[in-house]
Amino acid sequence: MWDGLRSCCDTGALLVANLEHPFTDGGSPRPFAWATLRAKPESLPLLRGLDVGVVANNHLGDYGHRAAEESVSRLASSGILPVGYGRTIRDAVRPLVVQRDGVQLAIVALCCPTTNGQYLATHLGPGVAPLGTETLRKAVTEARSCGDVVLVYMHWGCERVHDPVPDQVRLGRLAVDWGADAVVGCHSHTIQSYEQYQGRWVFYGLGNFVFGPVSFVDYMPSGETRGGVVRPTAASLESLSVEFSPDMHGGSTAGKLKLERIQAMRFDGSCPPQPVPIETLSFGLSASNERLARYGTKHRGWLQRTDEPDYVARFRHGVLVYSYSHPPITNADHPPLRTASLVRRVINRVNRR
Repeated sequence: MWDGLRSCCDTGALLVANLEHPFTDGGSPRPFAWATLRAKPESLPLLRGLDVGVVANNHLGDYGHRAAEESVSRLASSGILPVGYGRTIRDAVRPLVVQRDGVQLAIVALCCPTTNGQYLATHLGPGVAPLGTETLRKAVTEARSCGDVVLVYMHWGCERVHDPVPDQVRLGRLAVDWGADAVVGCHSHTIQSYEQYQGRWVFYGLGNFVFGPVSFVDYMPSGETRGGVVRPTAASLESLSVEFSPDMHGGSTAGKLKLERIQAMRFDGSCPPQPVPIETLSFGLSASNERLARYGTKHRGWLQRTDEPDYVARFRHGVLVYSYSHPPITNADHPPLRTASLVRRVINRVNRR
């Protein structure tokens, strides 16, 4: 499958992709999860040609710690380098360094708690690398110290929308400020907008390269369950294949990854997905990019803040889940306000009277 993608890019390219499930036939599905995904280990040969597998996502741990660890080990044994998982948080955020044509490429991958708050690595336990400003800064700084070029992969955002949330834009830009040469995102199952910031590219969501129907189980407040199947939509069958080339003479302002090509792809049930003109996508990508540009210009100051993202936490069937404090920027006319900061300003104003 991945060998077929090389017809759209340099034949010697290093192929990097998010792998949205463990490769296991063991373990038990995570209790009360809306959907649990896995693929049989025998399907690994289908990934022939893939070089790096990003596993910092919300489904690697769907069948437990042992299944996740076995999956990562199987990928490595198949010649696919995994990144974004570890037995501790320190291991999970550690960069993967790959040498290609004399260039050291350092890749880091992190997963937002809003996509999965139940399988994040801690100081004492295994999981995927958690995304936050502190972990992002540490990961990018370490990658900068051991690689000529730094690529940051992030699993984030709201599903089935074409626009990022404010904290996606902020974290993507902070990654660049701290040393990333390019940022690539996924999770929304749709293509999201992208931008060039400080001369470097930030793609907020590449969409689904290959993704089929997903069975789900809804747990009702009464204790009953309701199952079903989510069928792919036109938007969830589309993706972007993004090709970079090292540019060691680009300077610190421009970054060291030159964007060579953006190719739209469509999955019709057969592999590999087929390249299609961007103009034929199911939504207006240019319009989404324009919204992002307006938002970034209008709220440039807020987007430079380095505090941790604010999440809304709630229990769902006894499991703590997180969501963003603010919706995607589609109709956002103002920067999100930090509740704690607003309270402090009110208190200070009262105290000055």
